[in-house]
Amino acid sequence: MFRHSQDAVFSYSLEGKLLDANLAAFRLTGYEWEDLSRLKLSDMISPEYQHTVSVNFRHTISGQSRNFDCALIHRGGRRLEVNNTNVPVLVEGQVVGVYTIVRDITERKQAEWQMNHMAHHDELTGLPNRRLFEQQLVKAISDQQQDGQSAAVLFLDIDRFKLVNDSQGHDVGDLLLRSVADRLSEAVKHAGIVARLGGDEFSVLLTGGVTREEAQAIAARINRELDIPFSLRGKDVHITASIGIALFPEDGDSLVSLMKNADTAMYSAKENGKNTYNFYDLSMNDSLFERVQLENELRKALDRGEFFLVYQPQVELASGKVVGVEALIRWQHSSKGLISPAEFIPLAEETGMIVAIGEWALRTACTLARRWSQTEVGPLRMSVNLSSRQFVSPDFAESVERVVRETGMPPELLDLEITESMTMDVSRSIETLRQLKTLGVSISIDDFGTGYSSLSYLKSFPVDRLKIDQSFVRQMHSETKDRSIVATIISLAHNLNLQVVAEGVETASQSEFLAQQGCDEMQGYYISKPLKAFDVEEFIIRKSAS
Repeated sequence: MFRHSQDAVFSYSLEGKLLDANLAAFRLTGYEWEDLSRLKLSDMISPEYQHTVSVNFRHTISGQSRNFDCALIHRGGRRLEVNNTNVPVLVEGQVVGVYTIVRDITERKQAEWQMNHMAHHDELTGLPNRRLFEQQLVKAISDQQQDGQSAAVLFLDIDRFKLVNDSQGHDVGDLLLRSVADRLSEAVKHAGIVARLGGDEFSVLLTGGVTREEAQAIAARINRELDIPFSLRGKDVHITASIGIALFPEDGDSLVSLMKNADTAMYSAKENGKNTYNFYDLSMNDSLFERVQLENELRKALDRGEFFLVYQPQVELASGKVVGVEALIRWQHSSKGLISPAEFIPLAEETGMIVAIGEWALRTACTLARRWSQTEVGPLRMSVNLSSRQFVSPDFAESVERVVRETGMPPELLDLEITESMTMDVSRSIETLRQLKTLGVSISIDDFGTGYSSLSYLKSFPVDRLKIDQSFVRQMHSETKDRSIVATIISLAHNLNLQVVAEGVETASQSEFLAQQGCDEMQGYYISKPLKAFDVEEFIIRKSAS
């Protein structure tokens, strides 16, 4: 049996000297007997298993059979994962030697390693997944408690990732996630563990007595790295990230508390404008509770009829005539009163409810514009703001056509306002804008000068007007740079045969400067605050009479 066994069998003396081996042993190790016989027991064993092999050999010469795994080094240098069975050789009840039966389990070990890796790593990015991250966090908490050291957990969420997915496709979204993983790993380096928790959420574990300042520096570095545009399939994709930080032990001393509080801090960072980081503090729990409540109320507001529109008049500078209005949404909550758009619009965007709310606003505005066109108010251009999610939805142009048709609104009176950041995917934006233009509506770029659009693309977009962001208009009287920016935008727009509307005009001096620069239209509190529909009618009639 020793000679003909399919398994490699080695015969050792009590001192560990190799006495004999079968053909299978030669095949397994790559050695001939002449070379093999000169090797000590430890010569073929991978260093990390030397102690294991020695301990099991001592147990065997004391009369015990032993089974264990270890690794051999083949004559050619490659590593072999093996299973060993040590059997004592007995003569008249006395142990006189040891048989070691060795089976090659390299393939099985590799399969086990691969399965373990798949179970603990994210398939898309190769980063540790939630399971492994939580295991490492539990271990870190235990280690840090024993050593009395601090640690930090960072939760990171890509701002408006769904917009990238919807506008450029899931394959580009996957490329972006892999690229984000690479930049995160580079930003953190050896300071901690980076993991993907799922979707567009990532986490970082910092150990080794990390200080608040060190955690802050890494979070700031991550924000800087991710703020650099990604080049994906020939397109520049710009994203930002919101990061929440929870410190051990002051913000939590368990897996659940640290992850919950880092997540809460991350949502706080989103509410503070995104592209930033926040450390957790207790007051955030109240804020998060209020946010959840607001989200629940927002879902019911449309059915309850709590939304309404107000309209800010737009005046032609040359004639003083009211030529249009901008529709602005408001939320009259049944118990909380008037809720600011700055509070609920970002939440509606994030949850996707903005699509239904946006279509309601479009339909309401179109219905009113049609009614006005048949009264003494006369035909007025109705400007309606679009959300990013509306603009990138595949059937958006069809939904606009349906609303225009069903309300009977003359399409030439409808002006759709988009922001520069919504046009980052240039080719797709041009196609969507062309579809809208075929309906007969006009297009304005809102808040111009604050986004990411390249001026070289502007001439390709089928748009009708630019709206100068109010931040430039507001500072014209005190900032020379802002006056120059406003004058440049007006000149640029006219060279491209576009009209210009200045937002946020509050004083006569601002109005005069805009007129001198040839600005076409203006809106703002100098003309009128946003008005309810009936008040707009009175305003126009009164202005016409004067």
